[in-house]
This record gives sequence, C-alpha cells and structure tokens, in this order.
Amino acid sequence: MNTPQPARSGTIDMAWKHSPASRDPAASLHRLSLWFYVLVGLDVAAAVMFGQFARSIRDSYAAAALATEPGQLGNLAIALCTMMLAINTVFALLHLATALSLRRPRSRVLCIGVSALSCLLFPFGAIAGAYALTLLRATPIKALFASAR
Repeated sequence: MNTPQPARSGTIDMAWKHSPASRDPAASLHRLSLWFYVLVGLDVAAAVMFGQFARSIRDSYAAAALATEPGQLGNLAIALCTMMLAINTVFALLHLATALSLRRPRSRVLCIGVSALSCLLFPFGAIAGAYALTLLRATPIKALFASAR
C-alpha cells in the first residue's frame, strides 16, 4: 500500500528541485533584475508626473490671477504632489540599487528588504516583490549570494 510520507523539514527545498531557479539561478536573478529595472522606469515616470501636477497647480493659480498664492486647498495639493514625487524618487533609487545587486549578487538583505517594500506598490511592485521574495528564499539563490561574498 502507498501510505503518504510525513512532512519533513526539507519539503520546501524539494519544491525548488524542479523550479527554474534550481536549473539556472543566475538567469533567474537576471530576469528578476529586469523586473526591477521596469519598476525604476515606472517610479521615474510617476515622479515626473507628480512634479508636473504640482507645477501645473501652481501655474494655474498664477495664470488665472485668482491670487498670488494658491490658497489652502492648492497648497495641500502641491504638498501632496511634492511628497509623492519624493517617495517615488526614493523608490526609484531603491529599485535601482536592488536591480544592480541582483545583476551581480551582492546584498541579499537589501534585495529582500526592497522586495518587501515593493509589495506596497500595487499592482506591478506587488507582483515583482512577491516573486522576488519567493525566489530569494530558494536554496540555489542563497548559495549564489553566499558564493559572491
């Protein structure tokens, strides 16, 4: 009779036996770094967009000659756009550092931390972050980062 075997501690590692990461971990990291380069582009595009929003709000008040200052609501909108510009710039730099670190395996901790933060950026960051977190837990990937030290 075939009776199911009890779960062992190495069961998770056995799931990676047939994954692409076990066949070629360097190629898997290369593909993941491309995802993070795409995130850099999206972050830069969002930062430029929010900068343009803040600028257009400020210019619309000046052009309409409504007032010399935008007022409370206008100042709030400008402050929110400026804050989003700064946040997207920080994420762009973090994603760039992660992409470079994945290209030449250097800092697994940085990659895991930025991948976890990327999960906050729905939908593209969440997809890339979840995939990265899953991939970075694989034993062949851990060994690749350990050998690069």
